[in-house]
Amino acid sequence: MKEVKAGLIAKGLKFGIVISRFNEFITSGLLSGAVDTLIAHGVEDKDIETYYCPGSFEIPGLVNQIAKKKKYDAMICLGASL
Repeated sequence: MKEVKAGLIAKGLKFGIVISRFNEFITSGLLSGAVDTLIAHGVEDKDIETYYCPGSFEIPGLVNQIAKKKKYDAMICLGASL
């Protein structure tokens, strides 16, 4: 099996996180894990911004609006629906 492993250093990159408020007891844990992982890989706290939306169905629209500003190197989407 062939494996490709990328360098996991993200220092100097900017991240936007879009998270749904629906099922917040789940998504808050996802947010915590995402932020911890970014920081563990060299991202500074000031380079992470979080946006909230009502539910997971609204995530794509909000990400589309934010991405048009070209402010971030990557966007992370977090949501949980039943």
